Amino acid sequence: MARATYAVLQSRGVALSDVLDTLEQLELAVVREIASRPNRVRSLATLRLIADAQRASFEKKAQFGVVNASFHRTLVKLADSDTMVVGT
Repeated sequence: MARATYAVLQSRGVALSDVLDTLEQLELAVVREIASRPNRVRSLATLRLIADAQRASFEKKAQFGVVNASFHRTLVKLADSDTMVVGT
């Protein structure tokens, strides 16, 4: 699914900045949803730890890529959304 989405976006000439802005909007919506749940304290603490690791590894591309992927996998898991799982 990711490859097909990439192909469509590329064929339409969508700017990377637009993709990143959209990703940020989706991430914020998911975090808001997670924050409204009963287990939010634990879930948000988990995301904060990974976000701290992202900041710490930002200058190290390979390490940042691994941490960033971990953040997105964790976000999808905490969202508990079958649709998001399929899309990743």
